[in-house]
Amino acid sequence: GTHIADGSLTGSKIAKGSIESRHLGPDAFDNFTLVDGSVTGDKIAAASITGEHIADGSIASQHLGPDAFNNFTLVDGSITGDKIAAASITGANIVDGSLYGIQIADGSLTGTHIADGSLTGSKIAKGSIESRHLGPDAF
Repeated sequence: GTHIADGSLTGSKIAKGSIESRHLGPDAFDNFTLVDGSVTGDKIAAASITGEHIADGSIASQHLGPDAFNNFTLVDGSITGDKIAAASITGANIVDGSLYGIQIADGSLTGTHIADGSLTGSKIAKGSIESRHLGPDAF
């Protein structure tokens, strides 16, 4: 009140825990610093930190647990050649029948890759076999 001189109530004269949030005005803390470690997980309301509160680039792979992404969808085109380790994709990783036409490099299929009897008349383009392709005992 009016009997207390300005600046005479210092921290040592105020009992611990005697000032509560109800004693503070709405703008009592415009610009202040929290003590390191004072904000812990149990003091943050569930779902109160959303994407808009996280600075771009502030969460890196070392911040994620091993099971952070159990069930998610990658954005189309997000995995490019430079993100795939050499020799990490093998035949066991490719679904049967998923490679065709433009996915097979020219000249990559040789006689050792083609099963006996798999090339029949309907699979050979008209005019594609010439006499130079035939062996000496073809006829």
